[in-house]
Amino acid sequence: MSGEVIIRPTTVEDLPAIAALRLAEYPYLVRSVEAYRRNLATVPARARKRDLVAVADGAVVGRVTAELDIFTAEPGAAAVDLLVRPDHRGQGVGTALFGEAELHLGEIGARRVRAWVPGEPALLDWARRFDFEPSRPVSYSVADPKVLPPMPDLPPGVTLRSAAEIGPEAMYELDRVTVTDEPGDIAIEMVPYDEWLTLDWDDPDRQHELSVLAVVDGKPVAHTNVQADLSTGRSWSGGTGVLREYRGRGLAKLVKSESLRRVAAAGITAAYTANDEQNTPMLAVNNWLGYRVTATQWSCMRTL
Repeated sequence: MSGEVIIRPTTVEDLPAIAALRLAEYPYLVRSVEAYRRNLATVPARARKRDLVAVADGAVVGRVTAELDIFTAEPGAAAVDLLVRPDHRGQGVGTALFGEAELHLGEIGARRVRAWVPGEPALLDWARRFDFEPSRPVSYSVADPKVLPPMPDLPPGVTLRSAAEIGPEAMYELDRVTVTDEPGDIAIEMVPYDEWLTLDWDDPDRQHELSVLAVVDGKPVAHTNVQADLSTGRSWSGGTGVLREYRGRGLAKLVKSESLRRVAAAGITAAYTANDEQNTPMLAVNNWLGYRVTATQWSCMRTL
């Protein structure tokens, strides 16, 4: 690695460059500069997060974060996220950043570490060099929200409401119950309500008017959450869930259809989402809505 590269803690001033790098490399990972700023200031202390950048000639050329996973009850579950500008790969920047992250993970008692790695053979091979094994793929897809199939009929007794209308308490409870059904290498468990308010509900990218719930007899039973970076015309749909006793009624298709129409009305031109490839019911919904795969990432696991 060139001696001109400096590794130091991430500052607020670095965030526009990080956001631009992330947008250039992974446009399907939607986050605005404002959301980066809030996240840097509000990460719970119990995550024990370390956030570093690599700087060359005054420019950010890489970033790494390492932290405990607070969205699970699994002891020692942790995550590392590494990004290096393409023109600085192969020069030791990533190795140096990961070395710092690895030391931190050992210090905070990490046992099983997950890294999300793009499905490029060279990047997966690089991850294997550091004892990360690809476990399961996740597909990232994009849809044009202005080009949608006809809106499904509203079933009797079902009404649609925005998250803004429903409010945070009901939204949290529905999210808390349905999130545990998401497939993955680490079992998800919702954080406490106060943390969720800070990390999720109050996120500046969270679009409460565009997030839609299905309500039956006054009870929210299905939802889809939307985040958006309006400055780049991109949205992210995540956390779509239906209570188990209400599945098989087309409610996921209904809330996502309504949400995408609201997304289009807000001026969004690229609507992104992701699916574990074992989640066949949601894949079917997204295919019907016109989502097409644009990238794949792998959940790569390492035991310390």
